[in-house]
Amino acid sequence: MFLCLEIIPGTSKLVEREIRRILGQREVFDLTPNLLLVKSDDISEDATLLSLFSRAVINLYFAPKVEECESIEDLYQLSKSIPWPDIFSFEKSFAVVPKTTDIDKKVVGRLVGQGVIDRFLEDTQKRPAVDLKSPELEIAAFIVRNKFVPAIKLFKNEMNTVTEAVNRLATLCCNKVTGIGEIFHAGICESAFEFFNQEPQKERILESAIVNLLNVDYQKILDLVAKSWRKQMVEVFCFSDECKTTKIKYREIRMQSIESLRSVSVSALLSNLTLLFPGKEKQREVLNRVNCLLTNNDTWEEAVLIVRADIDVDFVFNKAEKVIDIAVMGIPSRILRLSRR
Repeated sequence: MFLCLEIIPGTSKLVEREIRRILGQREVFDLTPNLLLVKSDDISEDATLLSLFSRAVINLYFAPKVEECESIEDLYQLSKSIPWPDIFSFEKSFAVVPKTTDIDKKVVGRLVGQGVIDRFLEDTQKRPAVDLKSPELEIAAFIVRNKFVPAIKLFKNEMNTVTEAVNRLATLCCNKVTGIGEIFHAGICESAFEFFNQEPQKERILESAIVNLLNVDYQKILDLVAKSWRKQMVEVFCFSDECKTTKIKYREIRMQSIESLRSVSVSALLSNLTLLFPGKEKQREVLNRVNCLLTNNDTWEEAVLIVRADIDVDFVFNKAEKVIDIAVMGIPSRILRLSRR
């Protein structure tokens, strides 16, 4: 069995860091630039843990098999070979959503969908309903090169927004974590608090299709959701010009004025400047301001900034290392890791 993780294209190395923190060491395969496969021997535990703790994954899928596919005609038999009645009830409506660019999507949907129906009829003599507009379960049909990956989408909408994923990617770039702070507020401080202090998103599991699957251990899911996870390990700050009006999700996050950057003691600083200040000139102005605030602060060790790709950050910071290119609100940007020393 596998879990399919839909991610922001090209971010797999950073997402793997999150996977290791949540699931431990796992076999991870890049299926496409925006899709990872994670081998799982316990779908109940792994899907629940990712639901509780992942912010870098956009969508999460359960894939019972990964099949070799030599031609489009193979899709029907490959789909029928999967024991769908052991995975979900015939009472649940479904739709097949082809995820391919090289093959006729209507043909893919018809062949895979018919394989699902015929397996139900063969095993149970009952036929699940197909609902293309509002299915209870969505079966994605990923076809990449010679691989066919049928996968049930575990969240009806996105598990995380692109903005949430980008903010988590910034957090994942951090190496120095004895104290961490966000410069201005775009949500990174909440993501960092959740990541380093094991703050679970327990309400999300109720929105997941995993609760509709038959091949899961519901007691294990309940036990994981009920467990007390939080560990107060890292102090998190948020530095803002509007510290009295900025709404922070967790009361443990310490609000400070932006001017306190001159002397506050933290090991790592993060900011999503493209999200907050998308204009080129404004962002240059903000970078200059941040540089002035940090010039005489000799406590911080690294900073991770998300900035526009068309801005030369070296004019402010001498030691800027590009981690990855990324788009924020459609604006070409970069995640940069800066070092003071």
